Amino acid sequence: GGLIVATHSRDARPELPAGPLAETYAQYRAELRRFFALKAQEPHSADDLVQDVYEAILRYPARSPVKDPLGYLFRIAWRVVKLAIPCHD
Repeated sequence: GGLIVATHSRDARPELPAGPLAETYAQYRAELRRFFALKAQEPHSADDLVQDVYEAILRYPARSPVKDPLGYLFRIAWRVVKLAIPCHD
């Protein structure tokens, strides 16, 4: 028999446009997860919150080149925290 590889819905997600923001997301994804694990009341929801950042980048692309991709990424992360975890104002 051959090897069967299971696919998940996240495997089919659209790619971020190539550039500094996509590179920064890929490089700092683990740090985003740790950030959300510390902020979330349920640490297992950290992966979902990281996915929310990814989706926000896709839905609301920057209108001009992002000069500070890491800062931009974590500003989005803070917005995600405020929406997902109301006690963080």
